[in-house]
Amino acid sequence: MEMAWENMQLEKLDAGNCGLRAGAPSARWGFVLAELLVVIITLALLAGLMVPALASAGRKQRSAQCNGNLGRSGRAFESYAGDHSGHIMQRYYGIDSQGVEIGYDELLFPYVPGACTLTNRVKCFTCPGQQQIDYPHVPGYGMNWYYDNVRLADIPRPADIILAAEARGPRGAGSHRADRNSNFPGELDAGRHAGRANYLFCDGHVESLSWSQTLSPTDRWGSNQNPAVTNCTSRCP
Repeated sequence: MEMAWENMQLEKLDAGNCGLRAGAPSARWGFVLAELLVVIITLALLAGLMVPALASAGRKQRSAQCNGNLGRSGRAFESYAGDHSGHIMQRYYGIDSQGVEIGYDELLFPYVPGACTLTNRVKCFTCPGQQQIDYPHVPGYGMNWYYDNVRLADIPRPADIILAAEARGPRGAGSHRADRNSNFPGELDAGRHAGRANYLFCDGHVESLSWSQTLSPTDRWGSNQNPAVTNCTSRCP
């Protein structure tokens, strides 16, 4: 009798323990799922905050690289002028006898460090913010055509006059050209960097400006009536 009673008590304990063990994993899994959902939501919120910041950082980096490209071109323009009686080249010369299109950038190659290879030319004469990078077929920058063949020393207010700007479009006279005429939207890319673009000025410095800032309060483009270009007469477009 006593043994039978003890066996009955052990069976009850076992049954109770089984019940606890069966219920514990279910409660634990519910807690783990709740934790996982909190982690997922937190990560999603962080990603939502980080993506715009990363995109903004990327835009700033591309604009800085573009700024550096134009700065190197500015020094190259000065070096070229030093070897050509103070004059710079014209923006575009057309197709040579071998069928190669010649623009101002080809004449700058000898004055740009590392521009002896196509890979480096792509880095120097295209902007990383371009939608299409296919140099030399699609150059990244155009020259202010009001100042074709001009002597740099004859340009009044060189710190206020744009020499080169961000351009787009297939290679040719238009894609090598930059001016303030808004009728040529295929030539300029004035909003390449979040509504702004980089501009090289005749004194060699580079600025990031909106399109309206190139026109007001000072016209930064100059004019083909500018005294600086009257010296080139028939060589001007």
